[in-house]
Amino acid sequence: MLKGFKSHPYIPNSEPTVEAAMLKELGLSSLEELHAEIPEEIKLKENMNIPPAFASEMELKKHVAALLKENANCEDNLNFLGGGCWQHYVPSICDEVNRRGEFMTAYGGEYYNDFGRFQALFEYESLVAELLDMEVVSVPTMDWSQAAATAKVIPIYLTLSRQLKRQCLKSWG
Repeated sequence: MLKGFKSHPYIPNSEPTVEAAMLKELGLSSLEELHAEIPEEIKLKENMNIPPAFASEMELKKHVAALLKENANCEDNLNFLGGGCWQHYVPSICDEVNRRGEFMTAYGGEYYNDFGRFQALFEYESLVAELLDMEVVSVPTMDWSQAAATAKVIPIYLTLSRQLKRQCLKSWG
């Protein structure tokens, strides 16, 4: 006989009243009828050899922590892994800056609630432009319309910038 779960918190629809309602909706009287088409020779007839369930989440956490302590880890052992997996120190300020709300979205924001964000974006853009040897780098965009407008305006700025440079050189010449 199949044994259902007695209102287990991690298994949906395991409450007996819910299970009975589902069986009624399916036109069945028991879980055995649900599995009637499975051949007897492939059905499990004995209980599985598994340890008893943990009584609490805290017991499970302690058990998993004890298992993990058996493994060698990179904190306690020198390693020569690549790809950023080696031991290195990341200052806590990095996490603080990355968690700030103004950096959690790609939206540039408005000038009146700047709080230094535009200065940070300007510095970032300047470094990217220098690193990639680009004349123009734009701020991150929030949506397609802002991206389209920015993509349309950048060539204009670039062209005007070149024309302005030429005019300045002629007048200084």
